[in-house]
Amino acid sequence: MMQLYLTISISIGIVLSYGWYLKGKKVVFVQRYRLQRQGLRTEGRRVALTPERGVDDDTVYAACFTYSCAGKPYSFTSQLRFSSLEEAPRLVCLVYDPLDPTRVEIDSFWALYGALLIEFILATAGAGTILIMLFTGELFALLSA
Repeated sequence: MMQLYLTISISIGIVLSYGWYLKGKKVVFVQRYRLQRQGLRTEGRRVALTPERGVDDDTVYAACFTYSCAGKPYSFTSQLRFSSLEEAPRLVCLVYDPLDPTRVEIDSFWALYGALLIEFILATAGAGTILIMLFTGELFALLSA
Protein backbone atom coordinates (compact mmCIF):
# COMPACT_ATOMS: atom_id res chain seq x y z
CA MET A 1 0.00 0.00 0.00
CA MET A 2 2.86 2.35 0.85
CA GLN A 3 4.39 1.66 -2.56
CA LEU A 4 1.11 2.72 -4.23
CA TYR A 5 1.03 6.04 -2.35
CA LEU A 6 4.67 6.64 -3.17
CA THR A 7 4.09 5.81 -6.85
CA ILE A 8 1.13 8.18 -7.06
CA SER A 9 2.97 10.97 -5.22
CA ILE A 10 6.07 10.70 -7.40
CA SER A 11 3.92 10.49 -10.55
CA ILE A 12 2.03 13.65 -9.63
CA GLY A 13 5.34 15.40 -8.97
CA ILE A 14 6.73 14.31 -12.34
CA VAL A 15 3.59 15.39 -14.20
CA LEU A 16 3.53 18.79 -12.46
CA SER A 17 7.27 19.33 -13.08
CA TYR A 18 6.88 18.34 -16.71
CA GLY A 19 3.93 20.73 -17.07
CA TRP A 20 6.01 23.55 -15.58
CA TYR A 21 8.85 22.68 -17.97
CA LEU A 22 6.48 22.72 -20.97
CA LYS A 23 5.03 26.07 -19.93
CA GLY A 24 8.50 27.62 -19.96
CA LYS A 25 9.39 26.06 -23.31
CA LYS A 26 6.08 27.26 -24.78
CA VAL A 27 7.08 30.83 -23.93
CA VAL A 28 10.44 30.40 -25.70
CA PHE A 29 8.75 28.73 -28.69
CA VAL A 30 6.16 31.51 -29.02
CA GLN A 31 8.86 34.19 -28.78
CA ARG A 32 10.90 32.54 -31.52
CA TYR A 33 7.82 31.95 -33.67
CA ARG A 34 6.88 35.64 -33.40
CA LEU A 35 10.45 36.62 -34.21
CA GLN A 36 10.38 34.44 -37.32
CA ARG A 37 6.96 35.75 -38.44
CA GLN A 38 7.27 39.44 -37.53
CA GLY A 39 11.01 40.02 -37.52
CA LEU A 40 13.02 41.77 -40.18
CA ARG A 41 15.74 39.99 -42.08
CA THR A 42 19.24 41.17 -42.74
CA GLU A 43 22.56 39.70 -43.74
CA GLY A 44 25.10 38.89 -41.07
CA ARG A 45 28.82 38.69 -41.78
CA ARG A 46 31.03 36.40 -39.72
CA VAL A 47 33.80 38.39 -38.06
CA ALA A 48 35.19 35.92 -35.54
CA LEU A 49 35.26 32.29 -34.52
CA THR A 50 35.83 31.62 -30.85
CA PRO A 51 37.15 28.14 -29.98
CA GLU A 52 35.39 26.36 -27.13
CA ARG A 53 35.61 22.96 -25.51
CA GLY A 54 32.93 20.64 -26.85
CA VAL A 55 31.02 17.87 -25.11
CA ASP A 56 33.58 15.18 -26.02
CA ASP A 57 36.61 17.38 -25.22
CA ASP A 58 36.87 18.30 -28.88
CA THR A 59 37.10 21.87 -30.14
CA VAL A 60 33.98 23.59 -31.44
CA TYR A 61 33.64 27.14 -32.69
CA ALA A 62 31.15 29.86 -31.79
CA ALA A 63 30.63 32.25 -34.68
CA CYS A 64 30.28 35.98 -34.07
CA PHE A 65 28.40 37.92 -36.74
CA THR A 66 27.94 41.63 -37.38
CA TYR A 67 24.86 43.18 -38.91
CA SER A 68 23.29 46.61 -39.15
CA CYS A 69 19.84 47.94 -38.39
CA ALA A 70 18.88 51.48 -39.39
CA GLY A 71 22.55 52.20 -40.07
CA LYS A 72 23.66 51.19 -36.58
CA PRO A 73 26.08 48.24 -36.27
CA TYR A 74 25.38 45.30 -33.96
CA SER A 75 27.15 42.05 -33.19
CA PHE A 76 25.70 38.65 -32.35
CA THR A 77 27.28 35.39 -31.21
CA SER A 78 25.38 32.37 -32.45
CA GLN A 79 24.21 29.65 -30.07
CA LEU A 80 25.02 27.15 -32.81
CA ARG A 81 28.46 25.59 -32.57
CA PHE A 82 30.51 24.44 -35.53
CA SER A 83 32.93 21.52 -35.48
CA SER A 84 35.36 22.97 -38.02
CA LEU A 85 36.44 26.39 -39.22
CA GLU A 86 35.27 25.59 -42.74
CA GLU A 87 31.80 24.58 -41.52
CA ALA A 88 30.96 28.02 -40.10
CA PRO A 89 29.32 30.20 -42.77
CA ARG A 90 30.78 33.57 -43.69
CA LEU A 91 27.39 35.10 -44.49
CA VAL A 92 24.07 34.19 -42.89
CA CYS A 93 20.52 35.44 -43.01
CA LEU A 94 19.55 36.84 -39.63
CA VAL A 95 16.10 37.70 -38.32
CA TYR A 96 15.79 40.41 -35.67
CA ASP A 97 13.10 42.18 -33.70
CA PRO A 98 12.57 45.67 -35.19
CA LEU A 99 11.71 47.03 -31.72
CA ASP A 100 14.83 45.45 -30.16
CA PRO A 101 17.54 44.83 -32.78
CA THR A 102 19.71 43.06 -30.20
CA ARG A 103 17.16 40.21 -30.16
CA VAL A 104 18.42 38.27 -33.15
CA GLU A 105 18.75 34.67 -34.35
CA ILE A 106 20.05 32.92 -37.43
CA ASP A 107 17.05 32.54 -39.73
CA SER A 108 16.94 28.75 -39.96
CA PHE A 109 14.71 26.04 -38.54
CA TRP A 110 17.58 24.46 -36.63
CA ALA A 111 18.67 27.72 -34.98
CA LEU A 112 15.13 28.74 -34.06
CA TYR A 113 13.52 25.42 -33.13
CA GLY A 114 16.01 22.53 -33.40
CA ALA A 115 17.38 22.60 -29.87
CA LEU A 116 13.89 23.07 -28.41
CA LEU A 117 12.65 20.07 -30.38
CA ILE A 118 15.47 17.79 -29.23
CA GLU A 119 15.11 18.97 -25.62
CA PHE A 120 11.35 18.31 -25.75
CA ILE A 121 11.85 14.79 -27.15
CA LEU A 122 14.47 13.90 -24.52
CA ALA A 123 12.43 15.34 -21.63
CA THR A 124 9.33 13.47 -22.80
CA ALA A 125 11.26 10.22 -23.14
CA GLY A 126 12.84 10.65 -19.71
CA ALA A 127 9.59 11.49 -17.91
CA GLY A 128 7.76 8.71 -19.75
CA THR A 129 10.42 6.15 -18.86
CA ILE A 130 10.33 7.07 -15.18
CA LEU A 131 6.52 6.90 -15.10
CA ILE A 132 6.51 3.50 -16.82
CA MET A 133 9.13 2.20 -14.39
CA LEU A 134 7.09 3.51 -11.46
CA PHE A 135 3.86 1.87 -12.53
CA THR A 136 5.46 -1.46 -13.43
CA GLY A 137 7.36 -1.58 -10.14
CA GLU A 138 10.78 -1.76 -11.82
CA LEU A 139 11.98 1.45 -10.19
CA PHE A 140 11.30 0.13 -6.68
CA ALA A 141 12.99 -3.16 -7.57
CA LEU A 142 16.09 -1.25 -8.73
CA LEU A 143 16.13 0.97 -5.65
CA SER A 144 15.69 -1.89 -3.18
CA ALA A 145 18.38 -4.07 -4.80
